Amino acid sequence: MNTITFANSRQAAIFEHEIKGQISDGAWENSANTDWETWCDAKVQVGYKIGRNFKPRRVRFDLVNELIEHVGDRMRRYAVIASKYGIEIAGQLGNYAVIDEATGKWRLPTYQGEYYDGVRNMICRHDPEEFKAYMDAADLLYGEPELIADLKAIEKAMRTQL
Repeated sequence: MNTITFANSRQAAIFEHEIKGQISDGAWENSANTDWETWCDAKVQVGYKIGRNFKPRRVRFDLVNELIEHVGDRMRRYAVIASKYGIEIAGQLGNYAVIDEATGKWRLPTYQGEYYDGVRNMICRHDPEEFKAYMDAADLLYGEPELIADLKAIEKAMRTQL
C-alpha cells in the first residue's frame, strides 16, 4: 500500500483533509502530471521515517504560496483539531463542528444519510464549551508561522522517497 508519513498529527491532518483535495480538484486540478489518484489513495500516517514509499510523477508543490491565502484558516483549523482530537475526526470536526453563538450548543449538519448521522453522533460526543475554549486557545499557539513551518515539512515529506 502507498503510504506517506509525517512528523506529527497536524501535518497528517492538513495533508489528509486539505492537500489531497487541492491536488485532486483544487489548486492543481488542471495541472499536467499531478498524479492526483496516487496522492489521494495514499495512506497518511505519523511516524519517524518521514516521506513516501511510492513514486508519483509530480512531487513538488508550493503549498505555502499557493494555499495560505485561500485556505490557510481551514488548514489551521484541521491542524489544531487534530492535535487534540485526532487525525481521523479532524476533517469532520473541522468541516461540521459549529457552535451556535446564541445558545452555545452545537449547530448540527442537517444533511441526510448514514455518513451525516455518524458526523452528528461524533460531534455530540464532545462538549461544545470545551471545544470552543480549546479552539480559542489554540489560535494563540498555532498561527500562520506555525502553519508555514508545517506546510514546508509537508512539502519535504512529499519530495522524500523512502
